[in-house]
Amino acid sequence: LVLGLVALDFVRKRKTASIPGPWGLPLVGHVPWLLQGAPWAAFTRWAQRYGGVYLTCVWDKPFIVVTSPGALKHVMRDNVANYRKDPWSYKIFGRLLGDGLVSAEGAQWRKQKARIGPLFHHNALGYVMPIFTRSCDRLTERWESGPMR
Repeated sequence: LVLGLVALDFVRKRKTASIPGPWGLPLVGHVPWLLQGAPWAAFTRWAQRYGGVYLTCVWDKPFIVVTSPGALKHVMRDNVANYRKDPWSYKIFGRLLGDGLVSAEGAQWRKQKARIGPLFHHNALGYVMPIFTRSCDRLTERWESGPMR
């Protein structure tokens, strides 16, 4: 059974062999490294070492991590129809994420994006920047005044 699982792991990794990424363990992938401290630190180290697009595995599930602005634009805006969201993650985080823009796909995603898109236009952001700046200033003052209680 174990040999079969290791062989399946090997076959899955061969499909993504051309994508750079850190070496992982059979069956658990990069989980041990993600559990050492903050997982985001591991993702940051890997992005610095392997570039803006790299492969990581959580258990036996391969994930392509995209951090490059150009690659993100390609995936999230210019060619969104060519990239499906990962159903495995949404099974785990679905209750937290709900059916919003982050988890929607296809026609539902396009409809939600059209609704919310104008809120992120650079003209609209100009209206909220003073509010954002004031909030940041207040938070900075609280931090500089000493420990929070």
